[in-house]
Amino acid sequence: MGKSNRAKSRKNRALKRQSQTKPLRYYDVTEDPFSDFGDENYKELSEMRNCVFKNYVHGKNLHRSTYGLALVRPENSLPVIVISSELKMDATVGTDVTKICPSDKGLNLDKRCAAFLGLKPDESFEVRWDGIDGDLIVMMFRNVFTPREAQAAGLFKQEHVLHSKGWNRGCEADLIPRENTTRRQINNPDMILGTSGINPDNSLVSVGPGGIGRTTGIRVHYHNGKRAPGIPFSSFLNRFKWVRTGTGDDGHKYDQFLRRSENIAAAKYFEKLKAIYMRHCLAFMGGKYKNCLNEVEASLLMNTNIIDDVDSTMAIHKDPTTPTPALAAGPSNYVFDEVKEEWTLSHNGGRLYIAEGLFWIDYCPTDVALFDGNVPHGVSRLRPRGVDKSQSVVYERFSIILFSKFRRTGGMRKHGHFCHCPK
Repeated sequence: MGKSNRAKSRKNRALKRQSQTKPLRYYDVTEDPFSDFGDENYKELSEMRNCVFKNYVHGKNLHRSTYGLALVRPENSLPVIVISSELKMDATVGTDVTKICPSDKGLNLDKRCAAFLGLKPDESFEVRWDGIDGDLIVMMFRNVFTPREAQAAGLFKQEHVLHSKGWNRGCEADLIPRENTTRRQINNPDMILGTSGINPDNSLVSVGPGGIGRTTGIRVHYHNGKRAPGIPFSSFLNRFKWVRTGTGDDGHKYDQFLRRSENIAAAKYFEKLKAIYMRHCLAFMGGKYKNCLNEVEASLLMNTNIIDDVDSTMAIHKDPTTPTPALAAGPSNYVFDEVKEEWTLSHNGGRLYIAEGLFWIDYCPTDVALFDGNVPHGVSRLRPRGVDKSQSVVYERFSIILFSKFRRTGGMRKHGHFCHCPK
């Protein structure tokens, strides 16, 4: 069987599995499972957190200025964009701005970025706190791939679409839930059954708050024929976890995927991402970890994310605490023009940005960005490009995230917990 036939066969099997799922039926058809959802409380919580972020941005006039940003050009190293530590968030603000997803309208990201500060489109650079020797926030490497080479990211997206079940069991990056979006999740079998582990023969009893007080999660109770257990349930993220065989982690085996004959371009793409990560991770970690690179490499994982303007939205969040950086790459919301052999922006929004300090990490499909995931960051909402906003399409953004679990702490910590180690 040729490689194109094998790929087509895998796709057909995956589509068949997806088409056989059905929504959960209600345990009691006379009672609405959402009767105690408490949507008004979630609405108030979301408004409060959006207000905190708006006050942070407007309080420093960041929404229309480059306050706190400066460009420095050292003689023998990359240009450095310096963010003043005056823009750091205290623990309360850093925690309160999570789980919201602002539009980039009003965030002033067109000014708070490398290009507006004077860097050329092909210039790599760093972003640091307070000075050229300050703690590293971002390393941007421009034109790591040719436009053609960058197309290999599409092979990862194809695999993601075929096998991803997404995630709705809760993390800091999911949105504060609302009743309308949760109903849509519940009624979509691929979004509830594939990610929750609920048997499709069970029936839905209730959907409501997942904790005491101003909770940001909900809980789904379902009847399995004997009792009605509950499971945590959060806003949906179309996130796909990739792991290496033998690591003991659950996920899609990326080494097996890369060994397929039809994925040679993907293997070359991945090896370049990995090489960049391993070459530069110590710049974030500090010299005390220089003898730990084998451990860092052994714990490398990858996520692929498909963000859209309907169901899969990524909120402001920080990553689980680790001294290692995260790497971001992929087409984002660009599409490849075969005639011009270049990448063009398909729609607006979908910008990866640092929320603390407010800076746009404006990587393109040919670029690779490393950043400190302990700093609150997010992806702005997707929106149409141009004046015609009537077209009924779903806007998507695809990204590849490489990261390491090296010395990751258990559970999420409050903002400001992580302390950078001396270089």
